[in-house]
Amino acid sequence: MQFTLHIPYEEVQPLRFGMVEADIVAILGPPGKKLRTRKGEHDLRYEDCSIRLASDSGQMVEIGFYPNADVLIDGINLFLSPQSYRTLLAKDGGTLEFAGVLFLPSYGITLTGFHDLNASERSVTAFVKGRLDHLLSRFQPFTE
Repeated sequence: MQFTLHIPYEEVQPLRFGMVEADIVAILGPPGKKLRTRKGEHDLRYEDCSIRLASDSGQMVEIGFYPNADVLIDGINLFLSPQSYRTLLAKDGGTLEFAGVLFLPSYGITLTGFHDLNASERSVTAFVKGRLDHLLSRFQPFTE
């Protein structure tokens, strides 16, 4: 299935942040695994992504994509064209980094494994507004 970051912090089509598990299952089918994180969030594991549901509301707050995912951001599939992450960095204009994770605020995503050329660690994660706020003081402006 193809996923498209359509509206940052709001939707990664065909999913929208705020959906509950039943809505997600109706679109993607049942997850291969369902885990609970240390924070009590449900983690729905699919072949190409992992979806986090808030412990209090059960609503989708984050979706992380694995390297086999077909995910488009501004028309770019980063997993098929890994060096094109630079195009997104240029468009974002305010990329931050912490512990090897790049945060692109204008897109509402984080990237891992792209700038350090670590193919086995590549991931793209989209999330709801405010999800990273508790970590923002640790992030620094990213320069290559």
